[in-house]
Amino acid sequence: MHKPSIHGLPLELIQEIISHLSTRSIKSLSFTCAALRTICFPYIFHTLSSPYRPVGRSTFPMDFGRLAPIPCFRTVYLDFIRDDISAILLPWCRKARTVKMSALNIRNSAIIPYMSLLIDLNLSNVSFWVVDDYFKLLGNLPPTVKRLTAREINFVHYFPPSYTTVGRGVDLEYLKTDTASDLAVLL
Repeated sequence: MHKPSIHGLPLELIQEIISHLSTRSIKSLSFTCAALRTICFPYIFHTLSSPYRPVGRSTFPMDFGRLAPIPCFRTVYLDFIRDDISAILLPWCRKARTVKMSALNIRNSAIIPYMSLLIDLNLSNVSFWVVDDYFKLLGNLPPTVKRLTAREINFVHYFPPSYTTVGRGVDLEYLKTDTASDLAVLL
């Protein structure tokens, strides 16, 4: 007698079944075979949170650097990361919808224009080298961005902006700044 196998099911059906399971059940299912591990991975890892660490180093490169990238993170929180991990981070975060960046190496913001599904962007306590760098970031936001929060934006060197925004622009539904200085460079 032939035992039914999950491997014979269409991928869409397996994904539908997984979408109704708890994270704990999905983890257990992912241990059953390599094929299911690959299918389950995006359902287990949907949020990347890199909290403040006293040494300021992210463990992301060590934890995920050896794995084949899967664009599974939908929410990304990066706090106080001194290292430039953007090259390793980008393939994992292309489909992120919510991103919060706080007190980090500004080179990590280079991934933002490549996040094609980004809706909510929160920048707080971020230092740019010059005002033009800030304008370049804002000028290259994905068109999907609807919510932008910019708080405590700082500049190492303050030169009058010379960057001219040319492009599609973003149709924001929500803009939040805490101080006039955050908005002053945009006016």
